[in-house]
Amino acid sequence: MDWTSSELKGYARKEMKRSLGHYIGVSFVLFLTSMVIFLPFWVALDLETGGGLAIFNVILWAGIIFIDLPLSVGFAACYIRAPHGERNLGNLFIIFGSGKYWSVVLAMLRLTAVVFLWALLFIIPGIVKAYQYHMVPYILSESPGISGKEAMAISRQMTDGHKSGMLFLDIFSFLGWEILASIPLVAGFMLGIRMLSAGNTAGILLMVLAYLIFFASFVVIGIYYQATYAQLYFKMRAEYFKQPDTLPESHGGLDPRYQPPGQ
Repeated sequence: MDWTSSELKGYARKEMKRSLGHYIGVSFVLFLTSMVIFLPFWVALDLETGGGLAIFNVILWAGIIFIDLPLSVGFAACYIRAPHGERNLGNLFIIFGSGKYWSVVLAMLRLTAVVFLWALLFIIPGIVKAYQYHMVPYILSESPGISGKEAMAISRQMTDGHKSGMLFLDIFSFLGWEILASIPLVAGFMLGIRMLSAGNTAGILLMVLAYLIFFASFVVIGIYYQATYAQLYFKMRAEYFKQPDTLPESHGGLDPRYQPPGQ
């Protein structure tokens, strides 16, 4: 399977023109949900509640495991369904009503643990594993009933021979945009702090403006990134179906509707 970053990004830009409002809505809902999960922990930190902090820490991790992990699969579902005309914010929560919620939670926990442990042992192998299993959320969004081991085996097959290309895609296509988007934030906060030190309260407005520009930029860059990887998933998925030794024989239960959309 041959692909180039310019090809993928071209398809992604076309998809963004068709579905940008939908992707912004998905990002906004995901942001609000994450804020709700982290809010109790931030309040506990601010109050310095001691023993209460430990309780809120448990609540935080429970929220990450039982809400954020399934949402990450729903997030992937939004990006592979939208190109087929399924622009529904409810897809973000699709796992919660799938009847396979616990299967997905366990699968994502397995994925997170494997990548985390490899990263603890050796940084570079951890990065390799992260790319090797990058497609697991997409696979689970189509086949929430399969095990984590099976989803990881499929992702391993899909990304075989492409991990370095994925790394180059991240570095040369998106890292520069992320650095560029951070410049207004850093400059705005530095200037704002200097203005406040001089007694000019307009520095607060400058810092707020800098943060809003930064946030909006990262939302768009994030959408561009996810749309590009969704296109890569379509290509890897199509190639996977052509392989005679796919695992398992049922192609992991991958939904036949989600073939590469007409570009």
